[in-house]
Amino acid sequence: MNMVAHRQISLLVVAVVMIAPLTGCADSGDPVAGSSPVSDAPWADEFASAMSGASDYERSVLEDGVVTPAELVEAQSKKRSCLKDAGYRWDIEEDGTSSLDPISERAVSPTRMLNGVLQECSRRFDQNVTVLFDEVRRNPQREDEARIMVACLREVGLVDRSYTERDWRRDDDRGVYPFGTSSEAFVGCRLDPLRLWRSG
Repeated sequence: MNMVAHRQISLLVVAVVMIAPLTGCADSGDPVAGSSPVSDAPWADEFASAMSGASDYERSVLEDGVVTPAELVEAQSKKRSCLKDAGYRWDIEEDGTSSLDPISERAVSPTRMLNGVLQECSRRFDQNVTVLFDEVRRNPQREDEARIMVACLREVGLVDRSYTERDWRRDDDRGVYPFGTSSEAFVGCRLDPLRLWRSG
């Protein structure tokens, strides 16, 4: 499964809302000098792919092959401001899901128009920054996904040793698992299978 497919993150759009003009959404800030991602770095291919269609702003973040916490905060802040200027409040949760709510009584319009605004603000500021930050943080050396997930699932008691990496690949492709996916144990394995950054 590719990096984006693995995330399997759905965007929660709350309410039917109106599109205000996209004022204030222009790219801001001068591009930061940097080099192309190191070709043999674990996530180099994903960074290179993300940069191929990136805005000038996002390219300045991704071109060194690293997304720092400060860059993540800035990119999300710019996207949030862009959406606010269009009449929406955007919040993102730890698990990667996000919500979009109207902040004006005027904000009523077809969902397809709302999605257009969301896509435009994402394209300008955070099409891939958050995704790449999360993926590198949870698996910096890009170890085999099935191996680290099965090890984590066994550790937290969701499966026993009879559950194999092949089983995981099959279940993950189908999106059907022999355990509850809303449990804290499973969410913890999805977000941090190597126990690198989450507490508890």
